[in-house]
Amino acid sequence: MLTRDNFPQSLKTDLKIAYQEGRDASTASEYREMVEIVPTTSSAKREVFYGNKGKLQRFRGERQPKAFNEYKQTLTLDDWELTTTVKRQVLDDDQSGGKLRGKIKDFGNAVERSLKEETERFLRDGVSVMSFDGGPFFNRTHVYTDSQGTTRGTVWSNWEFGVSQLDATTLQLMEAHFADLKGDDDEILGLKLTHVGVKRGSLNHKAARELSNSQFTVESSMGKDNIFRGTFSIIPLDYGFGASEWVALDLSQGDMKPVKVLSHTISPGFDSLEYTQLLEDSDTGFWRNEFAFGVFGRFDWNPGDPRTAYLHGASGYSVTTDLERQRVLKANA
Repeated sequence: MLTRDNFPQSLKTDLKIAYQEGRDASTASEYREMVEIVPTTSSAKREVFYGNKGKLQRFRGERQPKAFNEYKQTLTLDDWELTTTVKRQVLDDDQSGGKLRGKIKDFGNAVERSLKEETERFLRDGVSVMSFDGGPFFNRTHVYTDSQGTTRGTVWSNWEFGVSQLDATTLQLMEAHFADLKGDDDEILGLKLTHVGVKRGSLNHKAARELSNSQFTVESSMGKDNIFRGTFSIIPLDYGFGASEWVALDLSQGDMKPVKVLSHTISPGFDSLEYTQLLEDSDTGFWRNEFAFGVFGRFDWNPGDPRTAYLHGASGYSVTTDLERQRVLKANA
């Protein structure tokens, strides 16, 4: 019988490998393309948001450094864990550890799905989560306003609420939106439409597949070529988003992502969740005749760059007053 005194070390190692295999085998990893990992050694970090990216200029006698306007944003983290248990009789009946290995592999898969769920729900909650400018991440009136109240550039939007079916027309509008988006210096940022996030199984998902993969448009009887074929990738969304909602994304920028994850670098973090087996040292497990295993990490989701995402079809628009906006900006100062 396997007990906390004779649990083989080789089986402990094998189970840890099974956990990682479960995570690696998960098909729920597309969400990582939407995330920028921000390392930290504390529970909060002041991040600087830049209003433009700068560009080359001709050299004339001496260098002319360009000053970037800074918009501050406070990122925070929290403690996250997922723990499960298996009754001791499973160990007693499974001397080879095969059944337990399968359970832990499934557990690793569940961890990855949980990270996907939290990422997608956080992105959808952008209708109410405050961004760098003191308004919601998805907002009709984004402005480049710093903590001193100085506003630069022009007002821009990344939210079209109400009915907005994904089709060739709306996709073309999104291509134009990203191409025309400017920084706080009124210069083109150089963004582009690279991904479309859609509710899995929805009509918008069907439309996205047709636009991304089909040789012809829905007007194929007219022999019209599909100009969007192969120009963007699809991210099926399983959590948070409704069937009529979809989000256009630019995920090509390494330093500009719609979601930032503040992750601790000394304690276990987002990409280094600590896997622990609690058989030999767990008094609770001993008294309940259970084998416990789980993961722990210190990280959390925070709003990223709203210029990389455009939400369609959502309701529940949140109006941000100037007073509320100034309160958030001062808190980030």
